[in-house]
Amino acid sequence: MRKETCFIFSLLASGDLADALQPQRRGSAKVPRARRAVTLASTPALAGGLKVATALRGGVDFSTAIAPVLGATMANGMFASGFSEVLAKRKEGNLGDFNPLPMPIIFGNCLGWLTYSYLKKDPFVFAANAPGLLLGIWYTMTMLRLAPASDAKRVETTLMCMVAIHLAASAVSAFVLPDRAAMITLYGFVNNAILLMYYGAPLSTIGKVLKTKSAASIYFPTVLVNGLNGAFWAVYALAIKDKYLFIPNLIGVSLAAIQILLCLLFGNKK
Repeated sequence: MRKETCFIFSLLASGDLADALQPQRRGSAKVPRARRAVTLASTPALAGGLKVATALRGGVDFSTAIAPVLGATMANGMFASGFSEVLAKRKEGNLGDFNPLPMPIIFGNCLGWLTYSYLKKDPFVFAANAPGLLLGIWYTMTMLRLAPASDAKRVETTLMCMVAIHLAASAVSAFVLPDRAAMITLYGFVNNAILLMYYGAPLSTIGKVLKTKSAASIYFPTVLVNGLNGAFWAVYALAIKDKYLFIPNLIGVSLAAIQILLCLLFGNKK
């Protein structure tokens, strides 16, 4: 209540709310703002203003505090979801049918968004990607050690591409771009490009489902978590007006929605 009261009185002090609630009559003397604030404080309009302020702040609080915390938690859950399976593969000494290619992309994706979080000074983006970077390195080293020669070569090539992209982006940021805003724009584009590569796996899955008329290849809990994760980050991105954060998460939500729809249409037929 104290925050909401301060919010209303700051509006009163600026004169914006006072002007809206107490229009001037033609030819009347202009009342000083301080006096208008005191006069308005005794009117029923103040109570209604407090309710409006509470509702607005409640929405903003969810968008800028609760939503990104939930998004960061789910993002870490997504990155950690492969931990037990990769650990089992390490014990077995081979990957079997496990697809190793997304692992270096996880590394490159998290490294890019960590850099973005430094530039934007955004602790939520940092918290969502710092554990993923560590896991991405561990996953990639495991893939290189256990994958067949052909798969290991693809993982190695993808990893080198990720590193080259970030080296180029950091060099341009340090020696070419004039300010922090330009660096944020550059890394926004870089991260979106890498994240779209990460979202390439769902596209191949969707194609397989449409071809076989079976959603057996879609793991519904993972898809649901991915969709919720994207939704929370999209809400946060809208609240802070960050288009580089909003666009990839909107795409992620759309892909998750398509996969959920396919699960409902085709079921888990073998």
